[in-house]
Amino acid sequence: MKIDFIWPACYNHGMSGGGSGMMGNNKREKWISRCVSILVLLVLLLSAAVSACSESAAPDDPVPEEASETLSGAYPMPAPAGSAAPGLDADGFLDADEPYIYADRDAGEWTYLSRNIHIEIRQEKEVSKKGSQVWLIAAIRYREPAWFGAMVNDSTKENSKKNKTFLSKPLTIYKNNEAVFAISDDFFGSRLLDKKKAGIVIRNGKIWSESTQPGNGKKWPALDVLAQFADGTWKTFESDAHTAQEYLDMGVVSTYAFGPILVENGQVSEDMKNWKDTEKAPRLALGIAADGTLVAVDALGRRKDSTGVTVARMASKMVELGVKDAFNLDGGNTTCMIFMGDMINHTLKVSNESIRSVNSLIGIRETTP
Repeated sequence: MKIDFIWPACYNHGMSGGGSGMMGNNKREKWISRCVSILVLLVLLLSAAVSACSESAAPDDPVPEEASETLSGAYPMPAPAGSAAPGLDADGFLDADEPYIYADRDAGEWTYLSRNIHIEIRQEKEVSKKGSQVWLIAAIRYREPAWFGAMVNDSTKENSKKNKTFLSKPLTIYKNNEAVFAISDDFFGSRLLDKKKAGIVIRNGKIWSESTQPGNGKKWPALDVLAQFADGTWKTFESDAHTAQEYLDMGVVSTYAFGPILVENGQVSEDMKNWKDTEKAPRLALGIAADGTLVAVDALGRRKDSTGVTVARMASKMVELGVKDAFNLDGGNTTCMIFMGDMINHTLKVSNESIRSVNSLIGIRETTP
């Protein structure tokens, strides 16, 4: 910004009448007053310029590198949505036999609350000169006998090309597993059907694939691993860190092979340097907070109201949300988030037939299968 400085005319000479070389008191006061006014105007102009620059920053701009303060405490779970929302017990669950369920698409708020499950989903929208971006952010807490993990389609043969894996619509898998909430995963079945490396894939103790690629590579997908242990904890690994049997020996029950790893110890993963130039698309990530809260984030995309995000932007979003670790799952047309039988990442106009068939989901249910 160019700023032209305007000086008072009396400053040029500083002389008045009496030939003494000094201004009279009145003129001196006027000169000081005009200078102060100009300085105030300059401060206001500079403040406006700084504010304009700040507002023009887009969501895809700088990736935060520092860990959030939430790493040292409990994840900030939203309060249950709805005017009739019940209170919570000391552990943050519902002290009643019947679950409390709230869903409002227009407001972008969803709640599922029972004795052993607490799910809060909120929709957020960011607007910048580059367009708008809609996010679905789900925070999930549970305790036994509730169960959270891999829901695999072993029962039907929709769209199957060989007996090793079956594909079904996400809602079919969701209903067959009596889930209350579910998200899409690594879509490993597609790579198996296409005879491609699927990564180290284990589902509920069963090895589905052992073929992978070198770690820290640049081939998409990275085939890094998100591992779920029998005690309910989660951890990320490079694609070639362990064999399938080694994971089982470590106490892993399921692995998801996609990636890249987005966040490690609250900071953007060093591996993200290989994925700075990905396109904007629908994306899905699963994060783990320090207190064990699971945070599923769906970046809607390829829509008029939401452009989609790069992998780098997804990483920075997970850091902003305060998770300790985060992993990128399959995105694009595979992406889905289902709440009480409603696929909330799609509009109601989208038919079930147009949704991509998959072979498994990550979901939560009230009882262990």
